[in-house]
Amino acid sequence: MGTDDDFQEHETKRIAAVKAQDRADYTAAVSGRDNGRIKRFGFEGKAIQDKARKEREKQSLAQALKISTAYAKLYNSTMQGLHDATTAVYEAQLLASMALEKAQTALKQTLSEASMTPDGVAVFLSKGGAVYDQAGQKLDDEVLMGVFWQENAPSWETYQERQNDVQAKQEQLDLMNSHDLRLTELQTKMEDEDNPLSMDELKAVNEEVKNIIKDTKRSHSAQIEFSVQKAPPAALPDLNL
Repeated sequence: MGTDDDFQEHETKRIAAVKAQDRADYTAAVSGRDNGRIKRFGFEGKAIQDKARKEREKQSLAQALKISTAYAKLYNSTMQGLHDATTAVYEAQLLASMALEKAQTALKQTLSEASMTPDGVAVFLSKGGAVYDQAGQKLDDEVLMGVFWQENAPSWETYQERQNDVQAKQEQLDLMNSHDLRLTELQTKMEDEDNPLSMDELKAVNEEVKNIIKDTKRSHSAQIEFSVQKAPPAALPDLNL
């Protein structure tokens, strides 16, 4: 026969097992999982309701397009806008890239035509008579004594203009690249079959795409205008100041 200690140990294990099963049943009831046991905690009704609600909310993109004519119209309009924006940005990227390359070439040429210090640093004479190196540092008389002065060398103002032009063209290209990345992100959202955008989200995307198109067109026009203004004649004029 078992002793009182054996009984107590058995009873302790039994109670622990019951409590463990109670916790498991409670967790299953709260989460709505079916663990194959009789529901004992009264959550089954709420779990069924929550499941039904989630099923109603989970609506595929294809269903959304079929259910709402207004949604489908806005969706199709936005997708067309995305296509137009992507095309416009691509063209602007090409133009901005070419403009940047042209500006960089002009800057390199300016540096190659500049007067030089003995250690090969380009220097430029300003309209006011001061001399600056390519880093913008004003040179003192001692350094000027060793400068090898080039005839018809570009001025400090010309060099600054070429520098600023490169910076502006780089910023323009960076802007178009950021637009391109953003359009890719928006298209991914638009084409997500399992998580269709709400009507408000779709309106926000549509507005953002329109703004990108406007911004890109302004950039495109500015680049074309700049190219026309800067188009060199058959013989380059003397730009020395």
